[in-house]
Amino acid sequence: MIYYICMLTSVVFLTMGGRHAGDVRTRRIANFVAIGILVAFAGIRDRTVGTDTSNYVRMFERIVDTSSVVTSSTEPGFVLLIWLSKLFSHSYVSSLTFIAAAVVIPYSMTIVRMVKRYEAGFFIFITQGAYTFGFNGARQAIAAAVCFWSIRYVIDRKLFPFLICVATATLFHKTALVAVALYFVAWRTVGLFRLASVGVLISGIAIYIDSLTLLAADLLNDRYSIYGQSIDRVGGVFTTAFLCAQGAALYALRSYAASHAVAYNRLLNIYIVALVPAIVTVLAGLHPSGLMRVHWYFSTVSILMWPMVFDSILDRRSRSFVGIPFFLVNVAHFVLATMAFSNLTPYRLNWELL
Repeated sequence: MIYYICMLTSVVFLTMGGRHAGDVRTRRIANFVAIGILVAFAGIRDRTVGTDTSNYVRMFERIVDTSSVVTSSTEPGFVLLIWLSKLFSHSYVSSLTFIAAAVVIPYSMTIVRMVKRYEAGFFIFITQGAYTFGFNGARQAIAAAVCFWSIRYVIDRKLFPFLICVATATLFHKTALVAVALYFVAWRTVGLFRLASVGVLISGIAIYIDSLTLLAADLLNDRYSIYGQSIDRVGGVFTTAFLCAQGAALYALRSYAASHAVAYNRLLNIYIVALVPAIVTVLAGLHPSGLMRVHWYFSTVSILMWPMVFDSILDRRSRSFVGIPFFLVNVAHFVLATMAFSNLTPYRLNWELL
């Protein structure tokens, strides 16, 4: 776990130091190095780090020419990315690095562009799991990263560029189609009626979950049928509890983000939708690697919302009152989730590099 803590600390201090330096050139260099650390940390890991990493390594090894790309049943965008990585090196470090870059760069550029206190955005990106999700669900992590990039178009109400982003995301994972909802649930205001609507939606999905799972299996892939099987997983409960608690906090703190009211409210409405697949997964006792993963297209807006809150709180005492619990809870979440789930620990280097 010490390697993850060192990575987190390095990235946060680099981005914070760069922002406070005041010089544009220094900020850019600091951000570039921070992004480089994130990409390299994921790229040079051993194939044993992450439950699904070995699957991506085997795919990298199977692709030997362009015919392998054409005949693959995996989403074309991801296969093309793996093929391009093999042009650079025949070591799987190349594929893991390309995957990491495809996840990290869209998140990082959006964070720096959209929020002033972007070091907090990087902190959340790492501690809440969007970064390490790429260690396991690489295809969906890339799709979610592209959809996160599209958030700027959701806020600015630019439908056509947004739809292009979602279409691009589907080339990496077909479930990105659900992200179309981002644009239409990003209302300017937040109210009890909309919260109640989410509750009704949760109930409806829970009632018809078996039919929806079979539909997903037909449209996407037969492997999705296993996600309808009832199974007791602590990970799903842990994630849902965290998402719900954070949602309550973000809702309670919305008055503190007055200087970003419109953008914050749009993002909060998107976040509330993320609770639907999470809560349904727990209530129905479903496999947490199925419907639960849909939340990544919505819940990551918290990466932008918390910096907006801290930017709007001018009083240092109030900022500490909110910031200290926020820091402690997120670090605790990062440590527990990293150590307990997805085979992320212990972190090992790729022995091919030594």
